[in-house]
Amino acid sequence: KPLGENDLMVEGKGSFTPVQVHWEAATLSYWVGAPREKLYGPGPSAAELQKKYGVGEFVDDGAAWDSDMLFAVDLVLARLSKDELALLAGMPFHRMPKPATATAGPSRQLAVYRQDTTLPRPRIELYDAARECDRLRFSGTVDALVPQSAAMMMHEVAHAISRAGSQGQFDETKTARKALEDATNAFNEGQLKFNADRDEFAKTKDPELGRSLNARAAATKDEVARVKALQKKWSDLQSGAQRSVQQSPTEAAFLAKLPQASAPTRYGRTLPAEAFAESYRLWKFDRAALER
Repeated sequence: KPLGENDLMVEGKGSFTPVQVHWEAATLSYWVGAPREKLYGPGPSAAELQKKYGVGEFVDDGAAWDSDMLFAVDLVLARLSKDELALLAGMPFHRMPKPATATAGPSRQLAVYRQDTTLPRPRIELYDAARECDRLRFSGTVDALVPQSAAMMMHEVAHAISRAGSQGQFDETKTARKALEDATNAFNEGQLKFNADRDEFAKTKDPELGRSLNARAAATKDEVARVKALQKKWSDLQSGAQRSVQQSPTEAAFLAKLPQASAPTRYGRTLPAEAFAESYRLWKFDRAALER
């Protein structure tokens, strides 16, 4: 479409040729790079990446990290400043066949930054579709290209950096959820015991057991109120965490300069967070495209 750009990797017999197409006004412009035999260079080991950049472990989570995908990660981390890397300190990278909640359809995720209350800490996940996409698309220019897998990981790194300050909120939400679960389980266990003792009292008419049942019945109202209070606290914190996912302070500051509707890609115009991440990805890997 007009103003569009396509960076296509054309696969031939034993080679890959990068082709870039721009459509501006009534003109289509093409650039063709030199054919290459390989999509990736030699990749470092996971241990080398951890030591060099201070990130967390590389986890084989249903799929294995290999030299090619570690090469892509290295391309990403090498573009970050010390301050940016500090915001990723200790972050694990998981290699998975597909997202745990993958949806059917032609649209597939290549990578994702996950930060939610079900995880012990935030992480970046890379999927098999990233390797497949590297055979079809690239980022950058025909003379300085990067695999699409690296470009998508840079997009997810942008999410991680923009939300780095919200981890305390997620930790507080997890603590509140655990308190609610513990209180709910204790209440349910108490009710089971209460019902069993009530059945026993119906048979024995034990006066001491009767007094215990009366006292526990009176306390039930307070226990219910406590569970409801914990439920509200967790719900409020969960809502706040979800709002921070939709738009972090970093993203809000960015959007004050570049409104979401003016984001440089179609996907960037779908959400505030995506406007920032798409711009960040292009800033790191294809500034000429970002300026256009």
